[in-house]
Amino acid sequence: MFKVLLEIIGMRKPEKVRWTMTLSADISEWLERTAREEGVQPKDIIRRGLSAVKLAQQQRDAGRPYVGFVDDPAKLDLQFVGLVDVSAKKAA
Repeated sequence: MFKVLLEIIGMRKPEKVRWTMTLSADISEWLERTAREEGVQPKDIIRRGLSAVKLAQQQRDAGRPYVGFVDDPAKLDLQFVGLVDVSAKKAA
């Protein structure tokens, strides 16, 4: 029903592709632990990482080749939104 509705109004659901990967035990443990701490699924952490690489490439292509971290958000030219939960880390 939803697919038909999207086709009627001229929109298509984004095509998805399934990937399979093998991780080392230490990366797998880190991924599981980080996902638990963030309250998300491991696939969400992987998606965040891929989004960060994509954004870094886009910025490099736009002549901004550096990615860094600062203590003062006022010094930011560009912000990664949703990459990490900063509020949880500051509260710890």
